[in-house]
Amino acid sequence: MLILSILIGITGSRLAFPPTLVLPLMTMLMAGYGLAFFMGACALVFKRVQQVLGVFQFALLFLLAAPTEEWTGPGYWIAQLLPMLPSTGLLRDLMARGEALDPLRLGIAIANGIFYFGIGLLIFRWAEQQAKRRGLLGGY
Repeated sequence: MLILSILIGITGSRLAFPPTLVLPLMTMLMAGYGLAFFMGACALVFKRVQQVLGVFQFALLFLLAAPTEEWTGPGYWIAQLLPMLPSTGLLRDLMARGEALDPLRLGIAIANGIFYFGIGLLIFRWAEQQAKRRGLLGGY
């Protein structure tokens, strides 16, 4: 919040925080937790994910900062399939551009969040079983 306040003060821009902001934020968090479960699964099975975390952070920065809602054609649909991109586009539209909540884009964001959360949980469950079977959980 402090950094956000400083950026708003420096740029002179305004952000809106409408109540409809909660839904896209929840879908973004669901997809983010799915990615976190995936990284946790990698840590359980491979134990050496420190090298991958640096690359993963840059990928996450791209997912959060790229203005993909302006893409057209096949790029638009690819962006809707990547984790968190539909949600971040909705958040940008609601907060920075002051637009209304688009129900179709919200539906895509909900499906995206549920999908990545579910996949992350499934992969983590599989990794947990593999780690137990191999006896790798003793170090944890």
